[in-house]
Amino acid sequence: MKKIKRLLLLFAIAIAVTVPVSFFLLDWNIILRNSPIIKGTTTSYSGNSETYLSQLEEKALSGDANAMFRMGNNYRYGYNGLEKDSTTAIEWYEKAIEHGDTDAMNTLGIMIIKGEITNVDISRAINLLTLAADKNNSYALYSLGAAYWLGIGVEQDKGKALKLWKESAEDGHRSAQSSLGWEYYLGSYVDKDYKQAEKWFRLAALNQDDEANYMMGQFYYYGYGVEQNYDEAKKWYERSTLYGSEKARYHLGYMYYTGKGGVKDYYEAIKYLRPLAEKNNLNAIFVLGKIYSKGLSDVERNDNEAFRLWNIAAYLGDVNSQLELSRIYALGIGRDKDLSKSYAWKLVSLELMDLDENISDSMKTKIRHSKRIFDRKITKSEKEKARFLADQIKLKISKYRKD
Repeated sequence: MKKIKRLLLLFAIAIAVTVPVSFFLLDWNIILRNSPIIKGTTTSYSGNSETYLSQLEEKALSGDANAMFRMGNNYRYGYNGLEKDSTTAIEWYEKAIEHGDTDAMNTLGIMIIKGEITNVDISRAINLLTLAADKNNSYALYSLGAAYWLGIGVEQDKGKALKLWKESAEDGHRSAQSSLGWEYYLGSYVDKDYKQAEKWFRLAALNQDDEANYMMGQFYYYGYGVEQNYDEAKKWYERSTLYGSEKARYHLGYMYYTGKGGVKDYYEAIKYLRPLAEKNNLNAIFVLGKIYSKGLSDVERNDNEAFRLWNIAAYLGDVNSQLELSRIYALGIGRDKDLSKSYAWKLVSLELMDLDENISDSMKTKIRHSKRIFDRKITKSEKEKARFLADQIKLKISKYRKD
């Protein structure tokens, strides 16, 4: 159990990396986005590396604690032409700690938790994080908060974790800001409070947190803690796409498709959705199929393209697309009418609908009802053929999902 908790904490405070990390914290069903927060590690020196390292080492040897810390980073990550050398990196971090550098305390604490330093009790990591947090290092405040949230090396205390995260957030730490936003949004420990959630998500978003920008879009789209405003939602979604958010990109495409925000533009919808569809985003594929099946606005109707898209999504397990294929075969849209194939897709959708989060309870009721109506229209031989086809389809879906 301790090992599992330690691994979870590792994800929670993956501070020694320079890319965002997503994870789920036990019962806290949230995604935390961690920023590149180790000073001096995000980029290499752009000038002459040899000269830079020589000057940096000279500063470190003269007693500059921050220079010691940065020397450790260069060896740890192999920056500026150096080979990665954890042993030398740790030596520099230890020297920096002796000279009071709180970033080195935070980094070494995380390295212990990650298991990069063996035969060291986790209590030393907690001591280092506590020492740095007591000196108001916002990164250490966030890290120590994660330890208290999960009970790693300390007695679990979520109240104290939130207090530490608030201190870190108020000092501008975007992951702490985002974490508070998620907690007030979900209410796993404190009461749900959309206004507080919006406050912290906004700060994190303005601090370039991609997930927080997306959540601000969600808040304005649905009116969580703010007045519903599709134009504002679109603005935040657009900001989120600048950080690569595919969820925000889908919402923008869907807004152009539905006209929410005042502008229906199917070409814009296609522009946003097509790249997602090429990555097998099932929602994007389904909406694109809708656009081509209806021939909306200046987009020419294309039943073959709609079928192609829905066929891809259906075999990837998308129930809405499976229902569209059932409808196409039942009505003979763009291909021969085939009740056995139609019924087969209906059977598959019935079996998979409980696994599809996009299918509401009312939709499930409609699917069951339509199946009962179908039962009265189809012959016994067509049913037998349909069941055989449904089994073949399910085998293919299972194979595609594994791949």
